[in-house]
Amino acid sequence: MPFDPAAHVTHAPHRFDQFEIGEVFRAPSRTMTEGVFAAFQAASGDNHPIHYDRAYQERLGHPELMAHGYQTLIQAAIGASPRRMRWARR
Repeated sequence: MPFDPAAHVTHAPHRFDQFEIGEVFRAPSRTMTEGVFAAFQAASGDNHPIHYDRAYQERLGHPELMAHGYQTLIQAAIGASPRRMRWARR
Protein backbone atom coordinates (compact mmCIF):
# COMPACT_ATOMS: atom_id res chain seq x y z
CA MET A 1 0.00 0.00 0.00
CA PRO A 2 1.58 3.35 -1.01
CA PHE A 3 1.88 6.10 1.57
CA ASP A 4 -0.34 9.14 0.96
CA PRO A 5 0.95 12.16 2.94
CA ALA A 6 -2.29 14.07 2.29
CA ALA A 7 -4.31 11.37 4.06
CA HIS A 8 -1.87 10.87 6.96
CA VAL A 9 -2.96 12.33 10.30
CA THR A 10 -1.60 11.75 13.80
CA HIS A 11 -4.51 13.36 15.68
CA ALA A 12 -8.13 14.11 15.16
CA PRO A 13 -8.33 17.73 14.00
CA HIS A 14 -9.58 20.32 16.50
CA ARG A 15 -10.81 23.84 15.92
CA PHE A 16 -9.59 26.36 18.48
CA ASP A 17 -12.98 26.49 20.20
CA GLN A 18 -12.93 22.71 20.69
CA PHE A 19 -9.93 22.72 23.04
CA GLU A 20 -10.65 22.61 26.76
CA ILE A 21 -8.62 24.03 29.65
CA GLY A 22 -6.27 21.36 30.95
CA GLU A 23 -6.48 19.26 27.79
CA VAL A 24 -3.19 17.65 26.83
CA PHE A 25 -2.11 17.69 23.21
CA ARG A 26 0.98 15.68 22.39
CA ALA A 27 2.78 16.40 19.15
CA PRO A 28 4.85 13.68 17.53
CA SER A 29 8.50 13.65 18.54
CA ARG A 30 11.20 14.96 16.26
CA THR A 31 14.75 13.79 15.81
CA MET A 32 17.22 16.67 15.68
CA THR A 33 19.93 15.93 13.14
CA GLU A 34 22.80 17.92 11.71
CA GLY A 35 20.65 18.29 8.60
CA VAL A 36 17.92 20.01 10.62
CA PHE A 37 20.54 22.32 12.14
CA ALA A 38 22.00 23.07 8.69
CA ALA A 39 18.58 23.81 7.20
CA PHE A 40 17.72 26.23 10.00
CA GLN A 41 21.16 27.85 9.77
CA ALA A 42 20.63 28.44 6.05
CA ALA A 43 17.10 29.80 6.57
CA SER A 44 18.05 32.08 9.47
CA GLY A 45 21.43 33.28 8.19
CA ASP A 46 22.95 32.68 11.64
CA ASN A 47 26.38 31.31 10.80
CA HIS A 48 27.94 31.29 14.26
CA PRO A 49 30.17 28.18 14.59
CA ILE A 50 28.42 27.19 17.83
CA HIS A 51 25.62 25.82 15.64
CA TYR A 52 27.67 23.73 13.18
CA ASP A 53 31.35 23.35 14.15
CA ARG A 54 31.90 20.36 16.47
CA ALA A 55 35.61 21.14 17.00
CA TYR A 56 34.71 24.68 18.07
CA GLN A 57 32.11 23.28 20.47
CA GLU A 58 34.61 20.83 21.98
CA ARG A 59 37.09 23.66 22.59
CA LEU A 60 34.32 25.42 24.55
CA GLY A 61 33.60 22.26 26.54
CA HIS A 62 30.27 21.42 24.93
CA PRO A 63 29.73 17.83 23.72
CA GLU A 64 27.09 18.65 21.09
CA LEU A 65 25.99 21.39 18.72
CA MET A 66 23.77 24.12 20.14
CA ALA A 67 20.43 24.81 18.54
CA HIS A 68 19.52 28.30 17.41
CA GLY A 69 17.18 30.03 19.85
CA TYR A 70 14.33 30.35 17.38
CA GLN A 71 14.93 26.78 16.23
CA THR A 72 14.06 25.49 19.69
CA LEU A 73 11.05 27.80 19.88
CA ILE A 74 9.73 26.67 16.50
CA GLN A 75 10.29 22.98 17.24
CA ALA A 76 8.63 23.24 20.65
CA ALA A 77 5.61 25.21 19.43
CA ILE A 78 2.61 22.91 19.30
CA GLY A 79 1.39 24.73 16.21
CA ALA A 80 4.53 23.55 14.44
CA SER A 81 3.41 19.95 14.71
CA PRO A 82 3.06 18.24 11.35
CA ARG A 83 -0.67 17.61 11.64
CA ARG A 84 -2.82 18.96 8.85
CA MET A 85 -4.82 22.07 9.60
CA ARG A 86 -7.94 21.13 7.65
CA TRP A 87 -10.18 22.93 10.15
CA ALA A 88 -8.58 26.29 9.34
CA ARG A 89 -10.53 26.46 6.07
CA ARG A 90 -14.17 26.77 7.10
